[in-house]
Amino acid sequence: MVESTRAIRRRIRGIKNIQQITKAMQMVAAVRYARMRSAAENARPYVTKLQEVMANLRQSMTSIEHPLFARREVRKIWCVLFTGDRGLCGTYNMNIIGEANRFAEAQAPRQIEWFIIGKKGHDALKRKGYPIKAFFPTGSGELSPPDMRNLVNDLIHGYEAREVDEVHLLFTQFVTVLTHRPTQVKILPLEGGRDRGEDQVQTDFIYEPSAQEIITSLAPLFIETQIFHAIIESFVSEQAARMVSMRNATDNADEIIRDLTLRYNKARQASITKELIDIVSGAEALRAA
Repeated sequence: MVESTRAIRRRIRGIKNIQQITKAMQMVAAVRYARMRSAAENARPYVTKLQEVMANLRQSMTSIEHPLFARREVRKIWCVLFTGDRGLCGTYNMNIIGEANRFAEAQAPRQIEWFIIGKKGHDALKRKGYPIKAFFPTGSGELSPPDMRNLVNDLIHGYEAREVDEVHLLFTQFVTVLTHRPTQVKILPLEGGRDRGEDQVQTDFIYEPSAQEIITSLAPLFIETQIFHAIIESFVSEQAARMVSMRNATDNADEIIRDLTLRYNKARQASITKELIDIVSGAEALRAA
């Protein structure tokens, strides 16, 4: 059945409307990406330096008296999964949810409970029947400060109370605009000092107050910093994926519009030709009569 010119015009108009939406979403994602990429790049040196300070503190101590360093047999794991609240961002959510499934399978038969940031991860894991300990919607894509504090306090207090034996983060690490790497990091228990028997380079520092007091103060901050860094990395990865996805959608809409315009012109030309043939045939019939 030949498509009418009216139907083709209607399709072109609808695709142009969709293209306007995808272009607007691309621009919004580009603005958020630029802002959050700057935040991620600024946070990385801070996280790296804090890791170095913690490593030096641990090396200077033969043993550490702190509940967050306590190791025990792993029977129960808490995992914090970072996803988005919305789709239209390519394979961003699918990749990190797939990593969560692989992590759950690798840890069996240990019990895993999930702290989920983002509606997409919550819906996917709920459908699979995974036990969800807490859910934090992100709304605009960022975790609110009260939710951030609650999450950190829940993880620390749960580990200190021996409710859980390990705590892991599952997030998307930003590499480039086109490359985002699902990453798994264990944040609890914290690694101990030189009693682990590893060959480490000892750096001489003078601590005031004592190294034990400093590490007691830094341990919660270190965990909070790692979670904050995971949130930033995930969010900038999501915005980069959405920006690329919406740009591709906009370009595809251009191609479809060009194809439909060509079909419209051909259909219109065929319609005009048919009308001309009818007119000429009618005129010839009148002349013959």
